[in-house]
Amino acid sequence: MVTSHAEAARTLPSSIYDELLLGFAEGVAFDVRDSLKRRGEQLPDAFLNPGDPFARVLTWLWRHYADDAVRVASTYVDTLMRISADERLTRQQVVDGIRSIEGHYLTSAEVDELIRRLKRENGEDQSS
Repeated sequence: MVTSHAEAARTLPSSIYDELLLGFAEGVAFDVRDSLKRRGEQLPDAFLNPGDPFARVLTWLWRHYADDAVRVASTYVDTLMRISADERLTRQQVVDGIRSIEGHYLTSAEVDELIRRLKRENGEDQSS
């Protein structure tokens, strides 16, 4: 049996594309928080790895639609901060979790640029 690894292209309205991406990012944030709570880890002390599916999606977006990758990363960070407001979680911890994809999916330079743009979008970096 021969299988094809070619990817089929799909055409989506931009509103549906946005809902899929941002809903995915929000879902990952809830999954990270819930997973840590199930394991009994305290968020301020935990390493917040968003997981392989998030890393694969973010990598693909970064290499094809970098602005969308930044929006997805920003939505993930903002959602995790919002739903974990009572956990003393810092924005830096969430960003450090995104760094976990470095070397496995994105290069160090790609992650640095993604995080630089993420911080700029959130008003954290005024140097650019």
